[in-house]
Amino acid sequence: MTVSGVLKFFSLLSILFLCVSCLGDDEEEAKPNPALSLTTTQSNVKATFTTLEVKGEVNDLGKDVTARGIVWSLTSNPTTANSKTTESSNSFSATIEELHPNTTYFVKVYATTPTGTYYSDEVQLKTKSLAGTTWSMLFKYSATIEWYADVAFKADGTTVYDEPDAPGVYLTYGTWKVTGNQLTYDMDAADDNPRNYVLTGTFNADKMSGTFTHGPSDLPWTAELK
Repeated sequence: MTVSGVLKFFSLLSILFLCVSCLGDDEEEAKPNPALSLTTTQSNVKATFTTLEVKGEVNDLGKDVTARGIVWSLTSNPTTANSKTTESSNSFSATIEELHPNTTYFVKVYATTPTGTYYSDEVQLKTKSLAGTTWSMLFKYSATIEWYADVAFKADGTTVYDEPDAPGVYLTYGTWKVTGNQLTYDMDAADDNPRNYVLTGTFNADKMSGTFTHGPSDLPWTAELK
């Protein structure tokens, strides 16, 4: 073999060694790192309809940590390419926001060092469901006319409306559905008029707000979980 051939051989051997080493590093980083942990589980998570409060720990990685926080997604194995928070401390509590009700999220702790990004074990956390809850709702008809109602959202998609100032007098049965973060609540399912008290709105933590149809106008409503 010529000198040129020997040099080419060792050059190819070096490239092959580097490729194998890189693959080994990627595989190591893809595995859960015991130095990273989530102390939050579904049994102790502080959840609302649109938020999850998650606690994490980044212990000694033997390297300088340049970034850390929470990653999450709707599918398993989230990475920093998905949604993430950025925290300033290695022991932290992070609030994940702008989520959807009754939805499961896959969550991990991550930590980035000069040699790569590492992850904790994955946990599944779920936001609250509207089914089985009762809300205090405030309807504003005008600057001087407003009223409160208690609305129970049943698991079968039906509702019960009652006004605490006149129990049983305005008792009404309706229907509800949630799409993403959007509520549609038809207060009176027996009324075919689409302009009579059909509510739409969005969730924000443990509150809701939106508008309801009444005659030619859309009027505001707000609600708090009881």
